This record gives sequence, structure tokens and C-alpha cells, in this order.
Amino acid sequence: MQCNLQEQKLTRVASYRHLQALSHQVKLLTGGRLANLDSFSAPEGVIFRAVKPGEQRLVRQDGSRRKVVFQDVNSGVETSLLPEARDFWIDVPLLVLQLDQGPTCCASSALLGFHKSKLQWL
Repeated sequence: MQCNLQEQKLTRVASYRHLQALSHQVKLLTGGRLANLDSFSAPEGVIFRAVKPGEQRLVRQDGSRRKVVFQDVNSGVETSLLPEARDFWIDVPLLVLQLDQGPTCCASSALLGFHKSKLQWL
């Protein structure tokens, strides 16, 4: 099955417009307090990435709190995935979108991923 180049271009434009519309709605609904989709970013010190080759992900109990780290297998150096402050997440804005798996939404997700967006797609 061969993809039609014109349809692919239309899907990309539709995806871009979809993200533009979401961004504009965020601005309108918050009265400008949150300017766009980039307003939904993780706080400093939060690491969102996969485990690299030569690393392992560890979860340790630290008193009443669990600590998650990446540990370099060779050197033993650990990188914490979350900030040390217990309340780092209190002021983090959360946006939950329910999107289908159609071409426009899948392309929107790919576009955000390509631009290293701070949004996390689950």
C-alpha cells in the first residue's frame, strides 16, 4: 500500500493546527496564566529518559520515601531522577488530554517528541 504524498502533507498540517488549537485553548482557559503547551513542563531536577546502555534503574527505600536513581554499572555513580525536596510537585501544572490513535493525533505526538517537548504521552 503506497501512501499518498498529498495526504501525508495534509495530515502534518492538521496535526500542527491541532496543537495550535490546544495551545490557544490553554491560554484562553487560564486567562493567560499558562501561555501555551510549553507551560506544562517538568520541574528542575526531574529526569524523563530511558535507561542508557551501561546503566541500571534502582529503587531504594529512604526512610518513608522511595528514591529512584540511574546507576552507572561501571563507576557506580548515581543520578537521582527526582528532586530531593518532598513538595517539588505541588506547583506543577497538569494537562490531561484524551486523544485517539488517528493519523492527526499520532502525528501530533510524533511532532512533540521530535521537538523534545516537555509533554509526556502515556
